Amino acid sequence: MEKYDLIVIGSGPAGEKAAVKAAYFKKRVALIEKASAPGGSAVHEALPSKVLKEIALHSSGRMENELYGLEKTFHTPSIALFLRRATRLSDSESQEIKKNLNDHGVDYYQGEASFESPHEIVVSGRKPQKIYGDYILIATGSSPSTAFNSGDVDGLRVHNVQTILDLERYPKSLCILGSGISGCEYGSTFSLMDIKVYIVNRSRTVLPAFDQSIMKFFVREMERSGVKMLYEQELLSIDVPDNEEELIKLTFKDGSILDVDMALYAYGRVSNTKMLKLENAGVIYDENTGIPTDQVYRSNIPHIYAIGDVNGQIRLANIAMDQGRVAVAEMFDVEGIRWVSDSIPYGIYSIPEVAMVGMTEEMMQKRGVDYDVGIAYYGDTARGKFLGSDGVIKLLFTKHDQIIHGVHIVGSGATELIHYGVGLVRDKKTLMFMISEPFNFPTLHEIYKYAAYDGLGALTGYKLKKHRTRFEL
Repeated sequence: MEKYDLIVIGSGPAGEKAAVKAAYFKKRVALIEKASAPGGSAVHEALPSKVLKEIALHSSGRMENELYGLEKTFHTPSIALFLRRATRLSDSESQEIKKNLNDHGVDYYQGEASFESPHEIVVSGRKPQKIYGDYILIATGSSPSTAFNSGDVDGLRVHNVQTILDLERYPKSLCILGSGISGCEYGSTFSLMDIKVYIVNRSRTVLPAFDQSIMKFFVREMERSGVKMLYEQELLSIDVPDNEEELIKLTFKDGSILDVDMALYAYGRVSNTKMLKLENAGVIYDENTGIPTDQVYRSNIPHIYAIGDVNGQIRLANIAMDQGRVAVAEMFDVEGIRWVSDSIPYGIYSIPEVAMVGMTEEMMQKRGVDYDVGIAYYGDTARGKFLGSDGVIKLLFTKHDQIIHGVHIVGSGATELIHYGVGLVRDKKTLMFMISEPFNFPTLHEIYKYAAYDGLGALTGYKLKKHRTRFEL
């Protein structure tokens, strides 16, 4: 039986970076991946969905319309074009991961992993193998939630966020069940392709973890592009006819019926723990929320760690990678980061994009903080006028010291612009610091300075009321 210093289960961003870090410090490392190609959902789901978004943006003519003032000349891209580009990107990333693992001397096993004992892992496949690890790192990620009748998903007319990437044709109309991040991303993308989109939400609140005034702006932009939001609705049943020319029928608990070409379940994700046989190792876990860990991602069994989506903490690829680095540094007491920053950027790759870091206005209110806001629009900057893009930034700051505690952006490139905001929140920068910062002209980053001036205006009584009124519409 082969013996390793570390066995990593899962080759997504978390598993790959952890395996490579341990190997860099001369540890003998094995990595096990059940899929035919490494990369996990980050490579085989997230990246293809971003390809679909970029194809929609270019094919719709939206970017050219905003930049040049051209009339809309939409053309629907072939499904073959999307699949070809998405496959090429995923394959390229998978090859890079394999090369990185090979270059660092990591032994790669293709097969499904399960615990036989706290230190022994069985790798399934044509020739099952058993390997031993002093430490074991679980990085198996997550899968689409099955909190619905999974038999409904046929990959033809009814999809989840995995099967939607293997479309044989574009939908003529689409109902998305769930208004989470995936639901908003796919909804705004397909709507831009002149597809009638309905998004069903069980409550009146869209993405409650985000600042709700920002979400109102975002939802309004999606509705302007043709998305129809259906609030406080819960699905009862889906009727799929044998004839593909007939519409499928969605019946909701209030008795209402919606006829559409296709449906997409987007009700979140669950941690991948089912096939690991964690009970053989004594690891505490929950099939939905995953494996509870301490601050260095160690489970209740001291030599077994869990990172990324599988621990159910923060389901972001960038955070998963850093969790892996922290776990390896802790295991082997080697050089490296020992914690993950609290100033985490969140992004929605929708159209328009949404991004945030730090506190929301709802958090400020709940904690009884005496705060105010500074707001600026893309159109307040010369660059924004030139691009013709609708977008907004919102700074949240405490009144007594003007320290910025939250940054929220909606608009083109928001997921890039937010990284400057991360530094502001992390380093407790003030509005006065912001207005002293030089920015290239003309750039969208100038909206930070405009928002800081707007915040100072709120404190001094010279605030331009048109901004506040326009924002709250």
